[in-house]
Order: sequence, then C-alpha cells, then structure tokens
Amino acid sequence: MKMKLAHYNLMKQAIAELPRDQMLAFKANDLGKNKDKFFVWGLFKAAKLHFTATDYLYLYLDDSHIETALKRIAKELDYI
Repeated sequence: MKMKLAHYNLMKQAIAELPRDQMLAFKANDLGKNKDKFFVWGLFKAAKLHFTATDYLYLYLDDSHIETALKRIAKELDYI
C-alpha cells in the first residue's frame, strides 16, 4: 500500500467514529453491482475525508490507492 501510515490511521479513526448502525443500514440498501466499492467511498464521504484527500492524499496518491486503503479499513472494522 502506497498510503502513508499516518494518513491511513487518520482515515481509519474517522471511519471508526461513524455510527455503525447507520453505516450498516446504508450498506443494506441495494447499492448496485459494485456495492463494496460504492460502500467504501460512502464511508469516505460520511467521514468527511474529502478535505484530507484534497489537502494531502491527492498530492501523492490516486483514487485506486485510496480505494485500496478504504477496503482494508472496512475489512479491519468488519464492514466487508
């Protein structure tokens, strides 16, 4: 993974602080054929990480790297 550990931990903490029941209710909706991808980016948006992305992440990463980290975080937090 190309993301710096400090940024990864910041994202993980922000996502872990989201109301779990609401995130699971969002996941229960029909999110289409790429539901895991849509869900992890939904976590990203709900955690308001777009400011972190524009200020730091996109300086050295692209969407695929951020998505990889999001999937790993979602797995560690037992969302997927």
